[in-house]
Amino acid sequence: QANKALGYQAIFAEDSKGDGEGRTFQAVAVVPASTCEANPNVTLADLKGGNACSAGYKQTSGWTIPLATMVTQGDGSNTEELGKTDWEAMTSFFPQMCSPGGPEEADEKLCANCAGDCESGDGEPYSGHAGSMRCLMEGKGDVAFTKETAPLDFA
Repeated sequence: QANKALGYQAIFAEDSKGDGEGRTFQAVAVVPASTCEANPNVTLADLKGGNACSAGYKQTSGWTIPLATMVTQGDGSNTEELGKTDWEAMTSFFPQMCSPGGPEEADEKLCANCAGDCESGDGEPYSGHAGSMRCLMEGKGDVAFTKETAPLDFA
């Protein structure tokens, strides 16, 4: 449904070897098609300051890969994030998000757009890969970070 009916599109994916053949685990950033229509060359940097939906804190595709991409994007001179915790770096890029299962001291920012208890599991409807897509589809984020197959589950 998200892909066909709502027109959501993936705008980045990880290629672990750089040759298109080494994808052992792919992470994607999914945005509404309207975002791509407004800016056909949209990048993660264009989404800075928006709201994000994450599969969960410390999840490879929902947290680790997007965070590494944000910190290392561009020419590698992004030293602004050095010395910050992972959640401080992430929320300096996306001030409000839903990223279930994070540290308690980060709840105000990591749980701002969550719909339940902000824990990984059944008490948080936006938890997990399907949950990050649900968060995006229900308008709680401008981008969803999830595994490559999650958008297809909603097609």
